[in-house]
Amino acid sequence: MIEAEEPAHIKDIRKKKGSDFLDGARRTVEKVAKLQPGEKVLIAGTKSHEHFLRALHYYAKKLGADSKLIITDHIREGSEEQEKMVQAVREHKPDVLLFALTNNLDDTTGRFAVYDAVNSSNPNAFTITMPGITDDAIRRYIPENPDTIRLRANTLARALNELRGKEIKVETIDHLGGRHVMTARIPDGRDEERFREHAVIGDDGKPQQIFKVHADDQARRNGQFINLPAGEAYFQPIGMEGEAFLAPGTIVMDHGVVKEGMIIKVAHDKETGHSRVVAVNPIGEEDKELAQKLLAHIDTTPPVGDKLEKLKGDVRSNLKRAFGRDPTDEEVENELQERLEKISNRNVIAEQGIGINPLIKSASGNLIGEKINATIHWGIGDNYKDYGIVKADRHGDIIFTKGKLYIGGKLFVDMDNRVIPLLDK
Repeated sequence: MIEAEEPAHIKDIRKKKGSDFLDGARRTVEKVAKLQPGEKVLIAGTKSHEHFLRALHYYAKKLGADSKLIITDHIREGSEEQEKMVQAVREHKPDVLLFALTNNLDDTTGRFAVYDAVNSSNPNAFTITMPGITDDAIRRYIPENPDTIRLRANTLARALNELRGKEIKVETIDHLGGRHVMTARIPDGRDEERFREHAVIGDDGKPQQIFKVHADDQARRNGQFINLPAGEAYFQPIGMEGEAFLAPGTIVMDHGVVKEGMIIKVAHDKETGHSRVVAVNPIGEEDKELAQKLLAHIDTTPPVGDKLEKLKGDVRSNLKRAFGRDPTDEEVENELQERLEKISNRNVIAEQGIGINPLIKSASGNLIGEKINATIHWGIGDNYKDYGIVKADRHGDIIFTKGKLYIGGKLFVDMDNRVIPLLDK
């Protein structure tokens, strides 16, 4: 039922987008964010999502939350727009951040500074990030009762945690019937001990469990963040090596959908303990440009000469803006070395994810696709902001929709038939 006091701008959104669109916004604040009266919420994002952001703000205020709304053109790293958003976080100190932005690389990278500001201003804040969320997803993929998604994600995560140390094998078949195999294993205690010095330190002063399997299940947990729509279990794979054929599939780095197909090769870097993408070979002309974009995204070549000096200048300017004073040479050098380390990790396979959301039937060129039931995806680049040990200045995803995943010799995900035997009996 439409309430009589509904403001004009909400009536306009209802007319343009439909009641189901507004209902998706309502479910986001009520069922997922679970906003409470008096809670501070910051609703922020880019103009491409203006209707959604204004609807979220309306329903947040209707619930009695102390809601602040920021809409900007972009949040590119080092930009004034990013700094304004960071400053708003510091001033508002939100209990909840609702963040809807474009799926392009600049905004995806730029959001990290906003996360850092949220965590430093309120370590218990809950963040919902919605990069590239579509109108269709708002209408259809945010359920009134999220328990089904929650149960599926946690059931799968528990099962995977019981298989710690087991071998993973991904089998894909190319356009000519050739078989491609990628192997790795689920991490266990040995890995946690090895990488302990790199772990995120929790409030108790101890390293977090960096190598357990996590569930993206739409549950509100203070001090953490989720992507929406939700629906996956994920972890950092260990010792990944081999190759996989990608088609049909999606490269989510502001790039697009694979058409003819490409072969992606991964090798284990024994020196760092990470697995890295080392080659991307398109099989036809249609995907050559896409392959080049992927290679550019994961390029680990360190800047030299003028490019290095420019990076150093950017670092100095950003630190001055953050500190409100001129940084010391030592502070600049420390930050520069961290930036260079992040560049060196752009091609690391930081995440092996399994989608479990049966509501999502298809998605093209955005992060929603990684949640489709019985698909798998690799996160490349940073995972430190979430749960892991890989610090990079980028994060992107490669989504596979064809093939099979085996764990411990048993079929675990049948992508060809969209079945996860454990969940889809």
